Amino acid sequence: MILLLLACTPPLPVPTLLPILEQPAAEVRWSTKEPTIGWLEYHYPGSPTLVSRVESLPRQEHQFLLVGVPGGKSAEWRAVWEEEGERLASEWQSWTPDLLENPGEPPEADLLQRATDPGYLVLPDRDQQTLWILGPEGSVVWAKRLDPNAFLERARLLDNRLWYSYTDGNDNAAGGHIGAIGLDGSDPTDEAIPHHHDFLVFPDRLVYLKRFSTVGPDDVVWAADELVERVGEVETPLWNSVDGGATPELHGDKAYDEGIDWTHCNGLFWDNRQEAYWLSCKHQEAIFVINRKAELVDIVGGPQSTFKLEGEGFGEIHAPFLQDDRLYIFNNTGGSGYPPRAEVFALDWEAHSYRLVDSHENRLAETQVFGNVTPTQTGGLMVSFGFAGFVEVVDPEGKVSLHVKSTRLSYVEYLHSLSGPIE
Repeated sequence: MILLLLACTPPLPVPTLLPILEQPAAEVRWSTKEPTIGWLEYHYPGSPTLVSRVESLPRQEHQFLLVGVPGGKSAEWRAVWEEEGERLASEWQSWTPDLLENPGEPPEADLLQRATDPGYLVLPDRDQQTLWILGPEGSVVWAKRLDPNAFLERARLLDNRLWYSYTDGNDNAAGGHIGAIGLDGSDPTDEAIPHHHDFLVFPDRLVYLKRFSTVGPDDVVWAADELVERVGEVETPLWNSVDGGATPELHGDKAYDEGIDWTHCNGLFWDNRQEAYWLSCKHQEAIFVINRKAELVDIVGGPQSTFKLEGEGFGEIHAPFLQDDRLYIFNNTGGSGYPPRAEVFALDWEAHSYRLVDSHENRLAETQVFGNVTPTQTGGLMVSFGFAGFVEVVDPEGKVSLHVKSTRLSYVEYLHSLSGPIE
């Protein structure tokens, strides 16, 4: 007699998908036999493979928000997880979200090369008071129109909630608001928080810029800036331009309610490595680096720079972004032979120096308002030309792969992932 012992492989989980009607979104659920880290993979016609954010902690019951597919297009998706050191995945399933009516005239996208970068673009449209999210090939995957008086400035994604800032339409910092809404259309919030230009959102705090009045050396009232952390209802100023290293020799001539435009601070970035904020100030032509202890760590650019410049430097700066030893900024000034443009600087942390290594421009986009630049996942650049209404995704060889034209834009956000766990 011969006995055959057959090892039975247990069937893999079959995730369930629950459509959400508020937006082109769905909830995905599945269970695993042991606690593990999971995520989603998906794609639709014209897109590369898209990957959600992963879960922060191992769990057996997995729940995700699937979003980022254009309404009316059929997507293929699957759940992925790790089990006993092995990568497992469910079978591919299909999902076609309902076609929803756009709240306005959507941005025009011109795909010049096959979409290979999986990032999403969040476009704050100032003229239509609308937040647009575009997929990698330029399709609208999410949209939300705000109050018709909103003067949109910045949008940030935290988990599955899109946070946004705006003023009352009069370029008045005192009329600043910060709101948020779930990507599934849930739980909209809005709060009057005086601020201007940029903000950061964390699970435990909001960070933003405020203006205040001070007397300049000419005995004229100037508009100074301060960097503020807010935890609950408590505001803690960390830095201000009066005693934070700003120089009176560099200032603008525009008049705000608070006085003559002095430092014009306009961009924020949080550096995890230093545990410090990088704060750009346009008229100072500098970035101030401030930690959470309210200590000025460094100044990059300007007459009091603690970093040594090698070669050509930036001018009137907008919106810094830091990744490893690269600093990405938008130079509003322009120069001999070139318009305002995106610039990339190499930082030498040991020598405390910086030098220009790359740039990207569009001569049709002559703007000095709200330009910004971010590195993409595939080694290229996302460049927004602000009020000119242009956004360009540039491949690692410097060729434009996606060109988007809209009306006046504020800071455009580049997102590595749109879908994410519901935690």
